[in-house]
Amino acid sequence: MRNSVPRAVLETNVLVPALISPGGGSARLLLELRSGAFEFIVSPLLLAEPREVLRRDKFRRYVSEAEADACVELIRTEGVIRACVSNAFVPVDTLPDWLQTVVHLNPISLVITALRDLMNNAAVTAQVGYALLGFAIVVAVFLPLTVRSYSRKVTSRTRRRPFAASPPPRPLPRAPASPGWSSASLRPAHG
Repeated sequence: MRNSVPRAVLETNVLVPALISPGGGSARLLLELRSGAFEFIVSPLLLAEPREVLRRDKFRRYVSEAEADACVELIRTEGVIRACVSNAFVPVDTLPDWLQTVVHLNPISLVITALRDLMNNAAVTAQVGYALLGFAIVVAVFLPLTVRSYSRKVTSRTRRRPFAASPPPRPLPRAPASPGWSSASLRPAHG
């Protein structure tokens, strides 16, 4: 059975106002997190940004460095860390060997490497071909599955509730006649 708790990714523009105004909506979100109303998804990159922002001098009057560190630590311990398994934010050679294999097979990594080659070197390398091949494989696998799932949903709906003749439309209510106006024409009635 799937986890019924909703998941959320909150960014720095939500987390910092929670510390600045404890009665605001952002603070209520953090209280909901503590109560278990939703699961907070974090990543190392997401944790680094609020720490850096909260250490700026302009936030010193709202929170001390110790409070900022405690907030980031709370987010880290309460959140579920989901590392992005691609080469988008993390150099591949810093990862364990088994994870490097996963990253190299990830179609997102192929696209990112191809884009880096195109943007930095203005060269069409083999990575572009690998990216297109990865895209074609993803489409070849998931397009038929998606169409099949959609057609099953549509046919199950029509079996449960076949299209029936719709009831005749109701007549529109008539506006009450205003005194001084004739219903036969739009000219004032002379009476």
